[in-house]
Amino acid sequence: MYADFMFVFIFMTGTMIMNTIAICGLGGAGKEILDLVERSKADRWNNIIFCDKTVDDAEKIFRGYQVFTFEQITEMYQPDMVEFIISVGDVYLRRKIYDQIMVSGYNLATLIAPGVNIPKSTLVCDGVIIRDNCYISVDVVLESNSMIQPNTVIGHDVRVGKNSIISSQSVIAGATLVGNNTYIALGCIVKELVTIGDDTIVSMGTVVNKNIDSGVIVRGDPMEVVSKNYLKSAFRLNTRK
Repeated sequence: MYADFMFVFIFMTGTMIMNTIAICGLGGAGKEILDLVERSKADRWNNIIFCDKTVDDAEKIFRGYQVFTFEQITEMYQPDMVEFIISVGDVYLRRKIYDQIMVSGYNLATLIAPGVNIPKSTLVCDGVIIRDNCYISVDVVLESNSMIQPNTVIGHDVRVGKNSIISSQSVIAGATLVGNNTYIALGCIVKELVTIGDDTIVSMGTVVNKNIDSGVIVRGDPMEVVSKNYLKSAFRLNTRK
């Protein structure tokens, strides 16, 4: 059905829909990323759509843009016709969506807020989102599908792993390693030369002054480990399965 629609569109207009961006997720973060896309798109994308499998037929339009499932989008668009951007704020879901996109052979867009300076020595990988008023220092590596929320400081030689999120007002000091699928909540301070493991949650306002193992939840000042991260998610009840 959707492939037929594309054929009719191309036949009638003589052009193919190119440079489409699909925003994955309709939640609060999705609305924020839509605003950033609208401010950043310039000539990069001439078409914006949403990707979400949870909506019913009555919700197929969101803020004036069409909403499709991932399967519908991949039927409509070849990999060179669309880029995905993952807006969800749950690292567990970010990883699932990222894996689905990669396995299907599609690409992620990289989105940097206007006015944010990225030094030449810093590497920003595919799918990274950098929000407004962030400071990104030199020799930083932001791995695929990581998200840096507004008003965040990333010091020199920091590495942020895949699918990880650094929340607003956090400060990550120099030469810190943040693992994959890790969530650093609002207002955290991370000392220099610290290693934070994979699948870790750093709770709001935590002062990280030493290394953190993988798969745990930490909080406080001084920091303490309060639980294992059984569900690998910052937004679900974290109890043993």
